[in-house]
Amino acid sequence: MFIQLNNWFAVNLLSLNLKRTQIYAFYDKKTSVYEISIGYNNMFISNILNPKFLGLVITKSLSCNDHITHPSTKLSKACYVLKCIRPFMSQDKLKSVYYS
Repeated sequence: MFIQLNNWFAVNLLSLNLKRTQIYAFYDKKTSVYEISIGYNNMFISNILNPKFLGLVITKSLSCNDHITHPSTKLSKACYVLKCIRPFMSQDKLKSVYYS
């Protein structure tokens, strides 16, 4: 399979970078998760757990839990920073920090 794929890449003047290529498999909630191992010329493609694709965090079962918790932790840190700097800045400067 990889030999045919590699030939196709060579004909079309492309290359496959196995160091940057990643595997991600989708499962339903009933199926047990197992690790896939694909390699070529003693180089293996890495498996990833929760990739970020176009700003969305995708889980194996296609649930939204990780996508919701990821931005909420960032927002809570930003709110804490605003709370800490509030005594030292004017209302206008705080609004400018908030909107930036």
